[in-house]
Amino acid sequence: MVSLYSPERLLKFVRWFTLYDANVKKIARYQQFFAVQAIIRTIETDDVITGNRQSGVIWHTQVSGKSLTMVMLARYILEKVRRGKVILVTDRTELDRQIEQIFSHACLKPAGATSGKNLIDVINSGKTDIVTAIINKYNTAENRGYENPESRCVRAVLRRCQVYAQA
Repeated sequence: MVSLYSPERLLKFVRWFTLYDANVKKIARYQQFFAVQAIIRTIETDDVITGNRQSGVIWHTQVSGKSLTMVMLARYILEKVRRGKVILVTDRTELDRQIEQIFSHACLKPAGATSGKNLIDVINSGKTDIVTAIINKYNTAENRGYENPESRCVRAVLRRCQVYAQA
């Protein structure tokens, strides 16, 4: 408890780790707090050789707060990372809908891609900084040869998801 009440950590909890989900106030659990902090450190650190950032996976069990962790991280990225975008990839329609709903409850407006072409259009439009899509939409986007700075991200996400899907 003592470490929670350090002024710096308490301010972080108030600013980044407290949100309302359908008018219910929610505060991050310790694993959500430390996971988001680790991701933030990764985002803020460039690889000096390639210029890319290293990435990783956070494993969650069922009903452990994955969506809320994503909301807390997205809020940070959108406010603190220059030209930051959040692209959420799911493997199921119901999970995609759930994420869109939780983001909306937290006053963030995600745009859900309805097709591969729509995914490309949503990213190109610049009208939203949060995009959700099901993994099969990325296959269509990649097959169309979509090229701009975000296309590298789309291809990297697709490759990683295919690796995890095969495991």
